Amino acid sequence: MSPLSTEYIDSEFTREPVPQSVGRSIKISASVQEADNDFMGFSYVPPTFVDSAGLGTDL
Repeated sequence: MSPLSTEYIDSEFTREPVPQSVGRSIKISASVQEADNDFMGFSYVPPTFVDSAGLGTDL
C-alpha cells in the first residue's frame, strides 16, 4: 500500500473538496510577517545541533 493511500479513511472525508492552504491567506501571511519583524536580529539553532556540537554545555 502506498503511504498516500486513503484506503482506510472514510469516503465521507475523501470526497470533500480540498481548501486552499491557510498559509496563502492574506491575514495569516500578514501576521507571520509582523511576527518576523518582532524578532529582527534574533536567530534560532535547534537544540539537537547545539547538543551534537557540544556548544550548549557552557550555558
